[in-house]
Amino acid sequence: MKPYKTGSRQARVVEWFKANPDEELYSQDIAAKFGGHPYQVAVSFRPCVAAGLLSVRKEKRDEAGGVKFVYSAGPALGVA
Repeated sequence: MKPYKTGSRQARVVEWFKANPDEELYSQDIAAKFGGHPYQVAVSFRPCVAAGLLSVRKEKRDEAGGVKFVYSAGPALGVA
């Protein structure tokens, strides 16, 4: 069972990573490209990360002290 609904932001992001498996997106990039707030992205993608559809490759603090998540995918995750 997929951890997201068809047509949802999660589904659109996973499909984007299928088409672009070697790319990385910060949570802010996902929010800008697919809608939503960067902090909502981090919460909403936990099921996709847990299912192995996306990977959080690194985190870093931004200037305001918030955490930036970098999502990626690839053949090892079964996404490509």
